[in-house]
Amino acid sequence: MAHELNPDGQVWNNAKSDVGKKIIQSKDDMERVILSTTLFIQNKVELVKIFFKLPNTLYTKYLNSLCYQNLWNA
Repeated sequence: MAHELNPDGQVWNNAKSDVGKKIIQSKDDMERVILSTTLFIQNKVELVKIFFKLPNTLYTKYLNSLCYQNLWNA
């Protein structure tokens, strides 16, 4: 699947954008910045919801709906 079609890919795009703005001088800095960035995203529920509402990821809403319909009709 193309990266931009995957909501996870949107998380990583957002993280890379933030990490790319930081000055990183060591491996420890890199680890600290990445952990901080991913925790920030994890705690921003509204931001994560936006990743599922983007034009390229709207299909996930319909797939979820179909999965739940199949579970209830089984």
